[in-house]
Amino acid sequence: MLCLFIGDSLFRMASAQPSNDPILIYIRFNSQHAFSLEVDPLDSVNMIRREISEKHGIPEEDIRIIFQGKILDNTASIQVCL
Repeated sequence: MLCLFIGDSLFRMASAQPSNDPILIYIRFNSQHAFSLEVDPLDSVNMIRREISEKHGIPEEDIRIIFQGKILDNTASIQVCL
């Protein structure tokens, strides 16, 4: 299983500005490798997993996205996770 961690400070900043504009999230592999990803606030966590899988060649079913110590629900939108 591959865990991806999303930076807390960016989510706090994004949640302070409610809009439908794309937001930039920073994702870190548990191996410390980090990258950024621009997403639509209405994108589901599952859509982000799919995009990460396509860009980094990791099987989608092996990806878990964690924010503030909790695994995010695959059906939730990023906006809801803020």
